[in-house]
Amino acid sequence: MSLLDRFRSLRVRLAAINIAIFGLLLAAVWVTIVIAGTAIIRDRFEANLLQRAKNVARTLEALDGGLAVDELSREANRLLLSHQTDGELIQLTDDRGAIIWKSHNLRTGALPNPDDIDSHQMRPTVTEFDEGAVPGIGIDDGHYELVTMHVTSDAGAGYTLQIAADRDSVDRAWRNMTWLLLLFACLTLLPASITAWHISKRFLTPLRSIAEQAGQLNARQLSQRVAIPQATDEIADLVAIINQMLERLEREFLAQKQFIGNVSHELKTPLTILLGETRKRLKGPEDGASLLDFAEVVDDEARRMFGIVEGFLILADARYSDDERITMPVDVEDVVMMAIGTVQAAAAHRDVRIALRLSDDTIEGGMIVAGDFDLLQSMVQNLLQNAVRHSPEQETVSIHVAPTAETRHVEIKVRDRGPGIPADHVDRIFDLFHQVQPNVNPLGKGGIGLAIARSVAQRHGGTVSMHNNSDGGCEFSIRLPLKLDADPQQRGAHRIAFSSGRNRQ
Repeated sequence: MSLLDRFRSLRVRLAAINIAIFGLLLAAVWVTIVIAGTAIIRDRFEANLLQRAKNVARTLEALDGGLAVDELSREANRLLLSHQTDGELIQLTDDRGAIIWKSHNLRTGALPNPDDIDSHQMRPTVTEFDEGAVPGIGIDDGHYELVTMHVTSDAGAGYTLQIAADRDSVDRAWRNMTWLLLLFACLTLLPASITAWHISKRFLTPLRSIAEQAGQLNARQLSQRVAIPQATDEIADLVAIINQMLERLEREFLAQKQFIGNVSHELKTPLTILLGETRKRLKGPEDGASLLDFAEVVDDEARRMFGIVEGFLILADARYSDDERITMPVDVEDVVMMAIGTVQAAAAHRDVRIALRLSDDTIEGGMIVAGDFDLLQSMVQNLLQNAVRHSPEQETVSIHVAPTAETRHVEIKVRDRGPGIPADHVDRIFDLFHQVQPNVNPLGKGGIGLAIARSVAQRHGGTVSMHNNSDGGCEFSIRLPLKLDADPQQRGAHRIAFSSGRNRQ
């Protein structure tokens, strides 16, 4: 197997699908953790900054608002200087907005005073700003979180306190968490990929075993079966289906082998007779009477071979014909009349009459079945030929066509006046090549005719049966399902014109 074929294999695709699914889930978890973690870090940063502002505000409550500006600034510097931390910006203004004190890192700049701050509100306000929005700040560029709150001293003076802290620690924590989670995802994806590869191999091992066993089967080993896994899963179901298919193939192959053997045997007899007669004539000159006898032998054996070959073709057509041919609306009366017309000459030669009786019960639309006209005609014709062949001279073969009592099927009954079927032959009468009286006459097909009738009936969803009559002879009965939804305008192209009257003989 080439490298490209390996990448196209089912194992690689299953492993890739598992890895992709796991990767998507891992990415979803990663994004969720990053978003949630970022929100938690930011909320904690704001909470710490607010608490810091509240602590400073409690210190400023000792300011005396009646002091001069310079004295007030010095007092604020004394109170706030000890509270300032590195990187923190602090600014204190009075109610008029004049700056009383600011941290040294603000230099010439000043913290922005939010427009929505109410000097009388007590709730702190948290805003954000970039370093570029406050020119004059003597620190590196950064992104700040600003807390603005109103402070009232013990003397009743009002002040606005602003404390800003760089969010660099938040951004740094976010980056560190992101890289750690990404590293964790990569380290997790690698063993997950290896695991998915081995799991796909484990699950596909039975399929590979099935393929290897199936690849070793041939025409001589159709009796072998693929071992069914112990687990009751889809693979076991697949193996069971494959074994059922092998069983059907074995049956078909054995039937075909037997069929070919029977064909060879049936054709061998007339060919042997012809070969023997031909060699006899080649030994020396023959008179006219001898040549006439030879011609009769050739004619008889040729007729017999023709009947056998014709039967083979019909039997193969019945077994393997296209399903679409079995769906056409066919009038059973037309089928029966065509079959009678085909056998009429042979019946007259044996001085046997054929009497047709159609049921007086009428069905709307007629007795229509879904099927193939030619196959159905062959079925009825073979039963009629069989009845004529076994009936004595000056006897009558009767054929009766009628719907069943529930009018869902039609029955075709062919009755002869012959000796009947011996009890030890009844069970095998429809078997291929089975004959009660072999080579009784060239009309027959070497034991194929009744097998054809059964195959055609079964192909059309029907049945064929027989029984011996108490007063002599036997009766064959064909039962076919009616096509109740047939359109009378679509009843096949094989319409036969007969003389008026429904019962004929």
